[in-house]
Amino acid sequence: MEPRPLAIILNIITQLIAMIYFYSNFIKKNKKMTEVLNKMNSSNLLKVNPIDTDISDEFAYNHFLTNQLISMFRSLLFQTAEFGKTISKNASDLMRISNETESTSIEQSTGIKEIVSTMENATNLSHNIENRINDVTEIAKLTVEKVTQGSDLLQKSLDSIATVSE
Repeated sequence: MEPRPLAIILNIITQLIAMIYFYSNFIKKNKKMTEVLNKMNSSNLLKVNPIDTDISDEFAYNHFLTNQLISMFRSLLFQTAEFGKTISKNASDLMRISNETESTSIEQSTGIKEIVSTMENATNLSHNIENRINDVTEIAKLTVEKVTQGSDLLQKSLDSIATVSE
């Protein structure tokens, strides 16, 4: 049985439509990913909107990974802001304590009991500062871990994009 020309033409048209749909879908998803990655690289991360995804294919999974990366970076920024607030509060407290210590030292120079009391306060303040420095060190360690995780996730996304683009 000889193929019918109409069937061949319909088959070609159907294949062309499928190729155009696949190509436009490919370009659309790749463009979204590129836009988000460029925004992440050049602007305020809090203004970057996550990509809608349903994790139905490799592109969607890359979008999911990018959303995870955005979330991790936002968390890192939040923790860094909290770290900054903690340092600022501690510096303010230290300045206040320093001013109080100076004032107290002048007032307490009249007697030995007052000097001993001031020395005990200074020791307690030193312990307090040591504890706060330990807290700041722990926050810094967590920040380094989050940055490392974010970098790994970004590299994974870029590798996936490079693989798909080839």
